[in-house]
Amino acid sequence: SHLGLIKVVGEQGRSFIHGQVTTDISSLEANQWRWGAHCDPKGKMLASFRTFAIQDALLMLMPKDTIAVDLPQLQKYAVFSKATLTNASDEWTLLGVAGEQAKQFVSQHYGEVTQELTLIEQGAILKDADRFILVLQPQAASALIAEHTVFDASAWQALEIAAGYPNLAPSHANQYVPQMCNLQAINGISFNKGCYMGQETVARMKYR
Repeated sequence: SHLGLIKVVGEQGRSFIHGQVTTDISSLEANQWRWGAHCDPKGKMLASFRTFAIQDALLMLMPKDTIAVDLPQLQKYAVFSKATLTNASDEWTLLGVAGEQAKQFVSQHYGEVTQELTLIEQGAILKDADRFILVLQPQAASALIAEHTVFDASAWQALEIAAGYPNLAPSHANQYVPQMCNLQAINGISFNKGCYMGQETVARMKYR
């Protein structure tokens, strides 16, 4: 419940986001997801996110309260591109699956999931080592939830912290360059893609 989604659509949606974030969006395959960050011109992070695509829509998964800060900044520049950015948090329900039997649970309901990103009829499944994120249409999620105990978001957040993952809160926006949160260690920064917002600072941190 604490995470949400920014949806990017339009003819130039992907190329616009590619020019804004640390991730190489242009090389993102249909069966992949990646970490990334959106920085201000000084290279300080406004948001960190997981990004992936469902059909024609590129999605950026981040804390809901961070969307309120980050989306207006992205929209400000999107007016110059054929790209539409919206808060899609209400369009999908996000469920984290973790624990010793997580793989078994997902296989039982959706078949074997071996790729980073698997598209299913009701949405998509992100595989992150031995954890999974289900991105489901609300109706499908409600049916699944009805059969199981759902723990609150703090259980998932504890696992994110243990994994060393940065889920940037809005109170920390404009304070840290991506490397301060180890984004390079989780393949969240491409050092050979073209320009993006804050790139000079991020590159200098690596090469100096």
